[in-house]
Formats: sequence, structure tokens, C-alpha cells
Amino acid sequence: MHLAKYLRGQLGGEVELSFAELERILGSPLPKSARELRVWWSNDATHSQARFGWLAAGWRVESVNLSEGRVAFKKSGNPPAWSAAMFTDAVVEAMSRRFGAELHVDVRLRVPLKSGGTIERIFDLASADGRIIGEVMLLSGGSVASRFPGISENVWLLEKIEAERKFIAFGGDPSVPRLWLERHMQLAPRDVSLHFISPDGRVEDLWVPR
Repeated sequence: MHLAKYLRGQLGGEVELSFAELERILGSPLPKSARELRVWWSNDATHSQARFGWLAAGWRVESVNLSEGRVAFKKSGNPPAWSAAMFTDAVVEAMSRRFGAELHVDVRLRVPLKSGGTIERIFDLASADGRIIGEVMLLSGGSVASRFPGISENVWLLEKIEAERKFIAFGGDPSVPRLWLERHMQLAPRDVSLHFISPDGRVEDLWVPR
């Protein structure tokens, strides 16, 4: 996952790393097999190091030199593959930076309702003090219209609660939330912002209440 994040941030189409540099990126030593077996570096999605590492970022291993301890990566031209966990990590980083506060994943909070009373729930993302609350939606597969109810449900829920900042972060297919806004503008949230997070971590504002 750390390698995927690193590669997504590279502007060029090729990068070569020593094993020592790679270990610093990973934050842990490479396994013995990575130093001894060329097959460990194969571009095979059944291998977790490839699937969640370079392939997930849209890169592939171009060459590996086991004797010198170096590996070269090259952009594959294929779009990056997002897992739910990788997308959530990207949202945490991007939205924490956007709001200037540390956000956490799967936070159980008891929050006040606008109508009175409180509700206790696990929110996808939230600051520890509950001032900022967000939901995360990675949109892939299925028809566009079939994903509209999930968006409407999250908007409805967030509009019912009291919080300083409320948002929904989308990933995957950007046409889905855009089309939802076009077709359901009357449902556009009064105090909930909608954002799209691209694979390189950029935040696109889809809807920001005035």
C-alpha cells in the first residue's frame, strides 16, 4: 500500500529504486524471497505484493537485478486499481489536509440530531471530537442509477445530524455523483459537501453549500 501511494505520486513514467530505498518506502524489510526469487517481482495480480503494490498504482515491474538489489518500475498505461482500503486511506489523507484536522476511520460517535435527541452510529470518517463527519463511497460496477439510492441515503443521514463540517467523498466513477446532482438537484444538501477523490489524491469539489 505504501509503494502504491509512492508510485501514484511519481510524475514521470519510469522509476528505479534500490532495495534499501524500497524498504524505506515500505517501512519494513523486504522478505527473503524478494531478494532471491525473480518470480516475487512478477506482474501477477494473484501475488499480493503486486496486486496491492505496483499494479494497484497502474505501474508494472520493468526489470529487477537481484545481484545489485535494484528494481525498475514503469507506468503500465492501465488505470490504477483501487481497493476499498486503499481508497479510504487516500480519502483520510486528502480530507484531513482539506479540513486541517486529523480524521479517523470507522469512528463510533453519539451526535446530536437537528430535530432533538441524539443518534449513536459508526461513521466512515470523523474527527475525534465529532466536529467533522464524513461518509465514503467507492463507486464501481453496476448501473449508474442503481447507485443513486446509496447517495441519497448518505445525504439524508448527514443532513439530519449536527456537526461543524459534513461531507461525502466519492471515488471510482465520477459520472455517478455528477449525474445524481443533475437529476436530483432538489435534493442537493444544504450543509453537506460532496467531493471526488482521484487516484493521485486530488480533491474535486462537486458540491459545496453556500
